[in-house]
Amino acid sequence: MNVLLWIASQALWISLIGAICSVFIRFEKSLPKRLHKVLLAASIFITLATPLLGLLKKSLDDQWKIEMQTRIDAAVKASQPKPLRERLIDQLNFMDKTVLKKLAAGQTNFSGVWGPAAYSDLERLASETGANKYISFHPGPTMVSSAAAIMGASYELSPSLLKP
Repeated sequence: MNVLLWIASQALWISLIGAICSVFIRFEKSLPKRLHKVLLAASIFITLATPLLGLLKKSLDDQWKIEMQTRIDAAVKASQPKPLRERLIDQLNFMDKTVLKKLAAGQTNFSGVWGPAAYSDLERLASETGANKYISFHPGPTMVSSAAAIMGASYELSPSLLKP
């Protein structure tokens, strides 16, 4: 493979040498034997290198196409939103890592206080279509201080959230 890569990187020079050889071969009878042998070796090399360059180009094109398709597939997958269940689990874990363990143990009613961002994320997820299968969200009091706002809520989780 290293030979093919070297040939590919030197393709311009190989083509130039091939053109020069074809010009010199026209004057074949007036060339010294040593130069004639060098030109013959270069012509043979170029004759063999040309199909190898074609194979290398096809191989590199195929590898590039596979790599690009892999990148495209990854980008498409990354651009599609996660299912509601996964996003809700991620948000609950972000807010309180023990909630899912408590749900698995049988507790279904929860309450807490959070900052505005976490609160609004949970409220938004709970209001999405189909979220009522997993969560019932009940807003609570909001406490505002000079430092920050703290928002409270209670929510009920369905054990079906734990089922894949």
